[in-house]
Amino acid sequence: MHNESLISIFVFVMLGILVVTIVLKKLKQPYVVAYLLTGILLGPY
Repeated sequence: MHNESLISIFVFVMLGILVVTIVLKKLKQPYVVAYLLTGILLGPY
């Protein structure tokens, strides 16, 4: 039960990273910027 919630959160974050990485790669930005931006967008605060 608890693991399903954890897995769904993990999948959601990974999909967010994928989307932001694709967008920023077209803008010729490094992967680190994509990871940081995803953390800011999907973070708990």
